[in-house]
Amino acid sequence: MKTIRPATNRKALSEWIRVSKEELERTNLMLSTVNAEPIDEMWKWLQPQMIFVIQIHALGTRCFGATTHLTVKKIDVLEAARNKAKALILSEEPTYSEKVKIVSKLINRSDIIAMEVLPNEENLVDQANLYHIWVAEKSQFPFSIIDTTTLPEGKEWESEIVDGLDIEFMVRTKRYEKGKAAYLYVRRKDGKELCWREKQKLKNELQYEGINAVEIISKHGIDKPTCLLCLPLDFTLNFGLHMQ
Repeated sequence: MKTIRPATNRKALSEWIRVSKEELERTNLMLSTVNAEPIDEMWKWLQPQMIFVIQIHALGTRCFGATTHLTVKKIDVLEAARNKAKALILSEEPTYSEKVKIVSKLINRSDIIAMEVLPNEENLVDQANLYHIWVAEKSQFPFSIIDTTTLPEGKEWESEIVDGLDIEFMVRTKRYEKGKAAYLYVRRKDGKELCWREKQKLKNELQYEGINAVEIISKHGIDKPTCLLCLPLDFTLNFGLHMQ
C-alpha cells in the first residue's frame, strides 16, 4: 500500500494512501455483480476528522475527449467509529476547494478540465451521497472557461428567494457552433457555499430545468461565485447522466 505524505509541511495531519491491488481486485469483483463500472485506482485521503474515499474510472473517449470519472465519499471519522454503515450513507459533500485538491493531487495535469454535472431533470437519479467529478481534455472543451470565473461587465446582481434560499444571480449568454449557452452565476447572500443539490434546484428554478449544465472545478474558481454553464440544447453530453 503506497502512502504519500505532504512534503512541505511535516506537521500536517493529512496523508494520501493508494489502495492495494488486492483490495482493488476484491472491490471490482463485488462491483461486477451489479454491473458497475470497474475501478482503475482507489485512494484514501486521511484527515483528522474526515476520510475521503476516491475511486478513479477511465471511461475512454467521450464528448470532451478522453474522460476520467472520479467518485468521492467524505466520511466523518467519529461517526464511522460509532456506526460505519451509517457514516457511509450519511457521507458529506466535499467543499469546492477539497474537490480542487483531489483533482490536483490525483490527476495533476495542466491539459485537463474537471467538472461536475447538473443534468436536466429527466436524467437525474439522486439516490446516494456519492459525489462525482469528471475530468476531460481541455483542448476538446468547446466553451469559454475564463467566462466561468469572470463576471460579465455592466450587469447587476438580481435577488431571488428560492425555497427559502436567499440568493443573487446574473446570466451571460454566448452563442457557439452547437447553439446558445448560458453562464448562470449564483451566490448565497449569507456567504455560505452552495451544495450540489442547491445548485441543481437553482438551475431548475431559474428557468434551466430542461438543460444539462456543468460546473468547472478549478483553483481559479475558489472563493468566486458559483458558475453553472448551461449547455446548448443541441449539445449531447454523453457522461454524467443517471449517475448523480
